[in-house]
Amino acid sequence: VVKVPAKPLIGLSGRRVPAESIPLFDYTALHGEEVDVHLSEYPKVLQKAGAVPVQLTRNTDPSQIVQRLDGLVMTGGADPDPDDTPTPSP
Repeated sequence: VVKVPAKPLIGLSGRRVPAESIPLFDYTALHGEEVDVHLSEYPKVLQKAGAVPVQLTRNTDPSQIVQRLDGLVMTGGADPDPDDTPTPSP
């Protein structure tokens, strides 16, 4: 049996915006809702490079996800609070 190495799991940050601010959304169904977004090129490029992209929401607890990721792409948006970022262990 040939064991295929696991692809790296790469987290993607993004920004949270009101659904009403995105053109062509069904505003009736999404009135008052927010959506987490990033440019679609980020996951496309990561996948092409052999990684598994994972969108991280603003509700993601950094201490719960950081140990599961192999990397992180900060795509922009609100600045993270440095006090919420755990220090990696050696």
